[in-house]
Amino acid sequence: MRIKDKNTLINNNYIFRYMLMIFGIFLCAIGINAFLTPSKLLSGGVAGISVILYQLLS
Repeated sequence: MRIKDKNTLINNNYIFRYMLMIFGIFLCAIGINAFLTPSKLLSGGVAGISVILYQLLS
C-alpha cells in the first residue's frame, strides 16, 4: 500500500507542476497580446521572433 500511495503523490506533483507551467504560459501570452503587440514592441527570444513574423505577415 505504501508504494501505491507514493506513486499517487508523485503523479499529483507532476500534475501540479504542469498546471503551473500552463498558467505561466497563459500569463506570458496575455502579456504579449495585451501590451507588446499593440504597442509594436518586441520581446526577446522565440516570442520576439513570433511578434516580428506576425507584423510582417499581417
